[in-house]
Amino acid sequence: MSRISGIITPLVTPFNDDGTLDCKSLERLVNFQLENGIHGLFLFGSSGECMALTESQRLEALKVVTSATSGKIPVIVGVMDNSVARVIERAERVAKFNVHGLVVTVPFYHRNSQPEVIDHFAAIHEAVDLPLYAYDVPGLVKTKIEPKTVMTMAEEKIIRGLKDSSGDLSGFRQIIVGTKGNKEFSVFTGSELLVDTAILMGASGAVAGLANVAPREYVELYDMCKSGNWERAVEIQDRLIRLFEIVYVGAKGGGFSAGALSAFKAALVYRGVLKNCKMAAPMRSLDQEGMERVSQILKDVQLAAV
Repeated sequence: MSRISGIITPLVTPFNDDGTLDCKSLERLVNFQLENGIHGLFLFGSSGECMALTESQRLEALKVVTSATSGKIPVIVGVMDNSVARVIERAERVAKFNVHGLVVTVPFYHRNSQPEVIDHFAAIHEAVDLPLYAYDVPGLVKTKIEPKTVMTMAEEKIIRGLKDSSGDLSGFRQIIVGTKGNKEFSVFTGSELLVDTAILMGASGAVAGLANVAPREYVELYDMCKSGNWERAVEIQDRLIRLFEIVYVGAKGGGFSAGALSAFKAALVYRGVLKNCKMAAPMRSLDQEGMERVSQILKDVQLAAV
């Protein structure tokens, strides 16, 4: 399969009030992304509350997303779990659908050494005939995938790309430089706020949670970076930084993830895409006051609502 690049949206997961998957809202979300020119979708990432979903919800969501995209853009799917066997089991279910590749973290219960990290990805690569993309998110899984480990797996063609959400810009730069000659390898930043910087450094693009809310703006940002119009790129990035303030509104009594992801959903409610901002239990959702604050930020940055 061809190398992927551009802006990849890690889809949020819409729920009905009773906690079941809201398939109609999910289909609207996919269509919203397609209509605004997004380059790819990432299903079952952190923004999608991946570890909260039941297997039946995953199957439902896969059907909705792959049906709605119909192969128009790449769809990569998270199959994160705590052992090789469990990841392969999930991967084999996903492989029955029209998807571009699989996204995998290191196991996140026991801590793993870097050789064990390579063994993990190599075993999955051997078992499943789909491209693997490593997701480096040590804040959630305890173990960082070190730059040398990424470069080794890229050179040995175990993985086809990386989403870096480590916050380690020096390591990120090392990976970009170290894989520059590999035309099949994609390096994505996971930071919504540093897309212009990452592309200037040589990144393939970004996997940006805020692109759920503002896909057109992120696509324009990418286009301006690639065309060398850095002045316009900085203007767009600065506007998106102001929009990112929605993540700090916070759900009463909830943690940061609950507040941030519920804010993405609230913004999509105001944009006419989702019907509520409900989170998977036990994470709390924004209340009416929080939703109104999100609405005001949308107005402040002049992002259209319905």
